[in-house]
Amino acid sequence: MFSETGQSRKVVSSWKEIAAHFGVTVRTVQIWESERGLPVHRMPGVKGRVYAYIDELEGWAKGELSHAAESLPEPSAAAPARSPRKPTLTICLAAFGVIAAAVVALSSINRPHPVPSAYEISGRTLVVKNPAGEVIWRHEFPKQIARMWEIGGVWTPFLETRPWIGDLDGDGAREVLFTYSSDPHKLMDSEVYCFDSGGKVRWRYLPGRPVRTRKEQFPMPFFVRMVIVLDRVAGKPPVLLVVASHSIYYPSQIAAISPQGKVLREYWHSGHIAFATAADLDRDSNPELYLFACHNATKTASLIALDPEDFGGASQESDPEYQLLDLGPPRELGRVILPASELNRRLGDPLQPAGMTPQSGRIFIGTEHTLNRPDLDYKPGVFHQFGPRLELFSIEYAWNFKGVYDHLVRTGRIKPYDLDADLERLKQVVVVTPWRGGIPAQ
Repeated sequence: MFSETGQSRKVVSSWKEIAAHFGVTVRTVQIWESERGLPVHRMPGVKGRVYAYIDELEGWAKGELSHAAESLPEPSAAAPARSPRKPTLTICLAAFGVIAAAVVALSSINRPHPVPSAYEISGRTLVVKNPAGEVIWRHEFPKQIARMWEIGGVWTPFLETRPWIGDLDGDGAREVLFTYSSDPHKLMDSEVYCFDSGGKVRWRYLPGRPVRTRKEQFPMPFFVRMVIVLDRVAGKPPVLLVVASHSIYYPSQIAAISPQGKVLREYWHSGHIAFATAADLDRDSNPELYLFACHNATKTASLIALDPEDFGGASQESDPEYQLLDLGPPRELGRVILPASELNRRLGDPLQPAGMTPQSGRIFIGTEHTLNRPDLDYKPGVFHQFGPRLELFSIEYAWNFKGVYDHLVRTGRIKPYDLDADLERLKQVVVVTPWRGGIPAQ
């Protein structure tokens, strides 16, 4: 568009672009238009599109500052004769203070907030960029950053530790969650950082704390396994969950963290939590949180359902050697333990979680026999389907199970057994916590 002199004028052509110019929310600029005269124009029509001239917006901002200065009190004409300079100096200082405060207030309103959109890792530096690809801030860590979401640690890559960018506290500005670790093998310095949009560290969260059983002590450190941000209903900030496991032994913790970095609640499990996902299987409009974890007491796997808004305590273990103490009884929606297969028992290898996916009102989980044998290229697996209330819908062997079984029999590693009968027995999952405290599903 052009001015009266024919010169080109810069235009923003939506509420979103106007808000971005000031670095505030759309709602804020709409209030400024109705209450403070922000110069916004509309195209013809009942629902004409809004637009605004950049020079008018900047002129409005300067006018707000001028208005603040004009509202300052005038110096008093009745100043005492014996001290003519002191009141004048006081008034000048007061006027200067008000002007300075107005400048700071208006500059904070009108200065656009940085908008984090992407990140890069360079050695030990986190580099954050805006939507245009421009660097807006950097943060340097003590040591070189290990990209756990790419290279992994004790297991496969920790995909859920990838940096997260979004509005964590509902204030309209974006925060950056970053999981820092420098050693993918020892996992001794795993920590979650929360940065504001300008790169300032809001808080840091070091996972875990010392816990114990009646015979063992589990000191720090713990390592971050997952960082999960669950959306909630409109108007509420998301739920931030951090899953952590002991760096050497089996205890695991899942903690709900407030936008300010405070631990709101935590749940502990006697076995590493390998997978976590949210799904509303019981269709009550509130998603459940499902954890798929190793179960060290039985050397198999456990499936746990939690209420993201209300969980706590430690998993109840039938073997007292694995019971975590002083953490309170578990607050779970439900929990089951998968039985070991005949192959587990004959080879002495554990059954471990291999994957979990919610789909079509069910949770699909896969387990695999570790079989630490150099002559086998792959691990035989078993698939389960669970529905609402952790009801078992089906179970089947993975495509490679029979081939591995035949190989082990042929090489004399195990004696033959009835695969179909063992599959039937694997259906007898152990219900530790009935769904919401009810009767175990049959």
